[in-house]
Amino acid sequence: SGEQTWIQLASRSSRLERFARSAIDKPERPSTSTAMLGRLVLRASSRLGAAKAGTGIFGKSTTTSSRLAVSRLNVSGAAKVSSRVGGLWPRGFASGGAVKTPPFKAASVAAACTTSDKTVKKVLSSMDYTGTALFAFTGTLKAAVLGQMDLLGCTLVGFTTAVGGGTVRDFMLGNTPVFWLRQPQYIALGVLSSLATFFAFPILRKGKGLEFTETEQQVLDWADSICLGAFCVVGAMSATKAGLHWLVVPVVGMVTSTFGGIIRDLLCRQKPWVCHTDSGLYATTALGGATAFTTCTNLVRLPIGAAIGAGVATCVFLRYLSFGLGHQLPTFASWTSLLEETTNKNEDASPEKKKK
Repeated sequence: SGEQTWIQLASRSSRLERFARSAIDKPERPSTSTAMLGRLVLRASSRLGAAKAGTGIFGKSTTTSSRLAVSRLNVSGAAKVSSRVGGLWPRGFASGGAVKTPPFKAASVAAACTTSDKTVKKVLSSMDYTGTALFAFTGTLKAAVLGQMDLLGCTLVGFTTAVGGGTVRDFMLGNTPVFWLRQPQYIALGVLSSLATFFAFPILRKGKGLEFTETEQQVLDWADSICLGAFCVVGAMSATKAGLHWLVVPVVGMVTSTFGGIIRDLLCRQKPWVCHTDSGLYATTALGGATAFTTCTNLVRLPIGAAIGAGVATCVFLRYLSFGLGHQLPTFASWTSLLEETTNKNEDASPEKKKK
């Protein structure tokens, strides 16, 4: 009967789904409780992103993983499910327990990131590819001019700049092989962009020098801002799909969009540009864009397309505050100097000082 049935959650999502489907389609149907629980388990499995996420949560024979599964099933009222080590015991289904609609939480956000609109995916992929080519261009140029490297060194640094942040992200999330080993188009794009920069850029700049004009620099800054926004959103989406806490998601987005540049600077024996005031607001803008995406998905509950647009727009706006209006974060020296100036002004304005 439904009261005596208890489900041992499988270590693989495929086994879980097969059991759920058999519970739903069972011809004899001794009671409605088994079918109801089967639908719940199947819904939870699909929302957790198939095999990988199913293994990560359901495959652990611990009380903690069972309780996490229960919380994502969102069963309430008479349909409460008590957690046990290695499985879930259905209790109260024969009493006609009600099932709520799953909330817009981590599992549903992850599912939305995975099944976002095709048009949104194409636009985001286009910006991602453009950013890969642009970052390879800047990395190659820095390796050639400041690092004084040869063809191989410039190509390696350019390619590392383009994919370094995503590589660090994949290692943090445990996604191996990393993305460019599974998607070789990134290898081709990064290497070709680096080679084109090494051979074609001096020819195109012949008679002009390697310094950009004001107009060219503005175009480069705007393009870099858009690509930076795309990178931080892609990183935030990857962290969301991995089921990480929403507080961690913006950090992963920032790492994705900035660590390629940090690796580039270290290879060129330069100080990490994004950590100094020379860059203005750079890593800060990436963190802001990823935070905007996370806020829109987890708190405001906007569609994924709107959240992506908000993340990229926030990053571009914050970057404009830097290269357009000259805003930057304070350094320790500037902060100390400001405190001293404030103290001196207060002392000059004191009544005792005026009497003297």
